[in-house]
Amino acid sequence: MKKVCYLIVCLVVICLIYPKESLAENKPSEMAYYVEAIIPSNQIDQTKTYFDLLVKPGERQTLQLRVHNARSEELTLEIKPHTARTGTGGDIDYSGDKESPLAASLSYSIEELLDGEEQVTLEPNETRTLSFVLKVPDKTFHGVLLGGFYIHEKKQSEQVEPKKEGVSIKNQYAYVIGCQVRMDSEEEQQQFTLETPKLTKWNDLPAIHAGLTNEASRILSKYQLQGEIRNRSGKKIQKIKKQTFSMAPDSVYRLMSKVSLADFPSGKYSYFLTIKGENEVWHLKKDFMISSDQIKQVQTAKETNGHRFLSILIISLIALLFLAIVVFILIKRRRKNESSS
Repeated sequence: MKKVCYLIVCLVVICLIYPKESLAENKPSEMAYYVEAIIPSNQIDQTKTYFDLLVKPGERQTLQLRVHNARSEELTLEIKPHTARTGTGGDIDYSGDKESPLAASLSYSIEELLDGEEQVTLEPNETRTLSFVLKVPDKTFHGVLLGGFYIHEKKQSEQVEPKKEGVSIKNQYAYVIGCQVRMDSEEEQQQFTLETPKLTKWNDLPAIHAGLTNEASRILSKYQLQGEIRNRSGKKIQKIKKQTFSMAPDSVYRLMSKVSLADFPSGKYSYFLTIKGENEVWHLKKDFMISSDQIKQVQTAKETNGHRFLSILIISLIALLFLAIVVFILIKRRRKNESSS
């Protein structure tokens, strides 16, 4: 009996500390739709399934996508041309996330060159060819302009419901048909710059944010970086973990390093970064300041979350204590009944 009660108490504790989340699973029995690029004659590599185009200044070209509805019901798709950016995970992102900045060195965006987004409604099992006009700039540019067609299903709820405030997570898949445009085959010389780091919040925790900018119109793949932050006296107080990353041309990689405020009082600091490419190594350094006002702003958010966690912990402990008392009373009664019998 003691063992049974002990197991019950343990299960209650686990349920209180690790509440079970309700997840809406997305398990389609089949792909709802598929998309393919119709490869044109000026494709640099005909084996690629995305657009890899060699163009001339001032020309106009029609790019075509073939979309197919694999369902037995009507389907609405949104097709949006987006310039490639670098996500916070160190990968190339085609979703058009404006939180990931583009560099000032970007000569033209893909959104400028393609004639906007399109929405199409397909009948059951219908296949349709969609056309987009690529408007090549009159002025010659060097390097690669990178982007893609971002295609996703537009749900009925998205068409009729107004956008609500707050954060929502949608579990849906999207197609991306890449589009890289160039006027020559020469690669630009690689250049990096490091923006001035600053103390900020990242997932409601203190962090040092530093923007690493790819100043070249060049796709970076599987580069490596690592670094450290030193205080005024030159002592290392924070390590920038080694990682492998990729970057879109002319984009900014938002490097976020979670820190302890106890290690970062107001004062002057130096951010060191080493980047390794295929045959080159870059060493970057940037000095920055942390003010008492910045620390207060981050502390306020941290304390709010700390109080919230403390409240949840206290309520959980009270509930646990109450359940423990109930179990204790039940055990005592059980023993009393057994002794009397």
